[in-house]
Amino acid sequence: MNLGIVKAALGKTDEAENCYRTAIKHRRKYPDAFYNLGNLYIELKRVDEAATAFRNATRLKATHVNAWLNLALLHENGGRLVEAESVLEEARRHLPDHVGFASNLANVLAKQGRFDESEPYYKMAISADPKSASLHGNLAVMYHRAGKLRGAEREYALSLDLDPSNELMKDNLRKLVNQRAKENN
Repeated sequence: MNLGIVKAALGKTDEAENCYRTAIKHRRKYPDAFYNLGNLYIELKRVDEAATAFRNATRLKATHVNAWLNLALLHENGGRLVEAESVLEEARRHLPDHVGFASNLANVLAKQGRFDESEPYYKMAISADPKSASLHGNLAVMYHRAGKLRGAEREYALSLDLDPSNELMKDNLRKLVNQRAKENN
């Protein structure tokens, strides 16, 4: 498996794949080899094979955080939000306190327009990592999309307090202020 990692880093993807497959052949219960194989398949844009590899990693090791996250992101990036949601809920059953699953689930639910369901997951993630500018920013965007403008303004401000250089948050806050000014006229 380690040789496969090196080969992948060198861009020798065929050789890397062979190394991972050899590692799995000799040690069938090798979640990290499946995980690395999944990462290689993502790089090669072999999405279905990547999903299978990540799923195999999580079956062998239900606490393999990165395999869960990559599997969920694979679905999310492919526009399969219901599948991403299902993966994240399953991951949370195995690792209920993992902040990454909560924040990713919040994002997936918000992308589906299920703002009331996403809010508690954002808050859960923020309570575990209150100094995360990106978590506050994501909650701000969700509030903004949901029409909860006071909450959005508060979270944009918190996000910018934590990361004053974030141009996206500055732009979003400007848009919100302009939106509120138009509504008040």
